[in-house]
Amino acid sequence: MKRSEDAVAEESSAPPPKRPKEDDAPSKASPDHAAAKAEEEETPRTDDNALVVVSADRPQLPAGVRAALADAWPASKPRAPPHLHGWFLDTHKRVFRALLTSETRTVLELGSWYGASTRWLAEACPRATVFAVDWWDDAFILDEQADHYETMGRRKLRAMLDRHPLWDTFRANLWDLRDRVVPLRMATVEGVDFLKRHAIVPDVVYIDADHHYDACKRDIEACVAAFPTAVLVGDDYGHYDDVRRAVTEVAQKHGKEVHVDQNHCWAFAHIDGITGRNFRPQPPASSSFASLLDDFKATK
Repeated sequence: MKRSEDAVAEESSAPPPKRPKEDDAPSKASPDHAAAKAEEEETPRTDDNALVVVSADRPQLPAGVRAALADAWPASKPRAPPHLHGWFLDTHKRVFRALLTSETRTVLELGSWYGASTRWLAEACPRATVFAVDWWDDAFILDEQADHYETMGRRKLRAMLDRHPLWDTFRANLWDLRDRVVPLRMATVEGVDFLKRHAIVPDVVYIDADHHYDACKRDIEACVAAFPTAVLVGDDYGHYDDVRRAVTEVAQKHGKEVHVDQNHCWAFAHIDGITGRNFRPQPPASSSFASLLDDFKATK
């Protein structure tokens, strides 16, 4: 794909990995890795997966997470031009303001795009670590998810990605928050598993990745199973039938109450407010009496 003249150096513009792993550490020659290693050696801990509290506000991140940080953030800020494009609207902010508290310490975001929502969440929770999971893969967006951006049009989408590559631009947009934002360049369910394996439990999960039914339902189910105490929030309830179907089916299966704000942002929570509604999805209506009678006769 043709890149802009402002594209970052070869180091930061490499193609997305096919299957990144949480324990892929950077080269020992990396200054970031050396600093992380020194910090690791100075900090007492019982094992690499334990969250060791080093202050009242922030826990010490496991070594595997610090390695992911060192991998994600280069030594200098990518030279991609700023472009904080996204769809993080008042409906999302309204729901999150009702759910985030001064005790929020960990947020997981599945699907980050250019980082508009990532930045808002990090700034709204100044003592929290935000884990952002995405492929940041321009070609994947054009080849597999262009139908998500029909209102923009394929030509305009391609032009935007050419000028503002997702991975470089995301890191440029979040550069000043790199000590609290952990980008995980992997599939969403792998990101969920990454946190679980490192014994990290998010307070809130924001699901705004693939909106196709199977993928969306898989993300929601994975989060419910891995983090039963986390509050799940998602996007586009009323804009995609696949999203609405996935949300209601998982809520029904697990007995979750659903809040939907302006038929857009959804959450597995009860929120009082005049712009939203709370409900518990019900199973499909039972068959009519005549249909049941026919079934009974057929068994005779």
